[in-house]
Amino acid sequence: MESCGAVTAVRRLLRRPALRVVLSLLLLALLGQRVEWRPVGALLARIRSPAAAAAVVLFVAAQGLSALKWRWLAATLGCARPVGRHLRLYFAAMFLSLFLPSFVGGDLFRAARLGEGGWRPSRAALVSVFLERATGLWGLLLVAAVGLSVARGGWLGWAAVVALLGAAAVVRRWPRLVAVTPAVLVASVAVQSLYVAVHVALAVALALPLGWRPWLWIGPVVGLVASLPISLGGLGPREWGYVALLQRLGVGETAAAAFACAWLALVTGVSLGGGIALLGGRGGQTAGEGGVGRRKKGA
Repeated sequence: MESCGAVTAVRRLLRRPALRVVLSLLLLALLGQRVEWRPVGALLARIRSPAAAAAVVLFVAAQGLSALKWRWLAATLGCARPVGRHLRLYFAAMFLSLFLPSFVGGDLFRAARLGEGGWRPSRAALVSVFLERATGLWGLLLVAAVGLSVARGGWLGWAAVVALLGAAAVVRRWPRLVAVTPAVLVASVAVQSLYVAVHVALAVALALPLGWRPWLWIGPVVGLVASLPISLGGLGPREWGYVALLQRLGVGETAAAAFACAWLALVTGVSLGGGIALLGGRGGQTAGEGGVGRRKKGA
C-alpha cells in the first residue's frame, strides 16, 4: 500500500508543469557536465549540408503527412476544413508546444481552432486530434517492433507486430472508431517510416559509423521515451536516450552528443517555422475558407 501511495505522489508531482521544466533542465545540465562540447561543436560545424537538407525536407514531409492524416480523420467525423487550414494549425501547434510543458497544449489549440470560431472545441474536433495522436502512437509501436525484429532478431518483436496489427483490426470494428480507416493506419506507419529516414539522413550528415538498420528501432524507442509525460516536450530524456543508445552501439560520446544536438536543432527549427503559420493564419479561419466538413442545413 505504501508503494502505491508513493507512485501516486510521484504521478501528481510530474503533472505539475514547473516540475517537468525543472526535470528537463536538470537532465540537460547533467548531460552538459558529462560531454566535452568543443569537439561536439567542431563535428557539427563539419556537417554534410546535402544530407542535412534532406533530413529537414523529410521531417517537414512527416509533419505534413500527419496533418493530412488528421484531416482524413476530421472528414470522417464531419469537422474537416480545407487542407491548408489543417496544415497551418498543425505547424502552429508545433510552435506553441515549444513553450508548453506538454504537447497536449498544442493539441488543444488545434481542436479549438478547428471550429467555426472562438476557443471552445467541438467534440468531433477533440476526437479527431485524439485519434491522430493515438494512431501515431500505434504506428510508432509497430515500426519499433518491426525495427527491433529486423535489427536484433528473435520472435518477441514479430509477436508484437502481430498483436498490434490484430489490435488495429479489432478496433476498426468498433462503430465509434469508424474514422480509423486503413488509409489512416497506413499513413501512421508512413509517418514513422519518414522519421526513420530523417534519422538515417542525419547520421549520414554527421558521418556516424552506423548502417540504416539500427535506426529502424533507435528513433522509435527514443520517441517512446520522449513521449512520456515527465518532461518539457521530451527535452532531456530524448537527448539522454540518443546518447545512451548510440554509445551502446559503439558510437563515441562526441558523435552521439552531436547527433542529439542536431536532432534538437532540427525539431526546434521546424517548430519555430510554425510560428509563421500561427502569425500568418492567426490560428483561425481565413477569408475564403468554407467549412468543408460543415453539414448543410435544410434541403
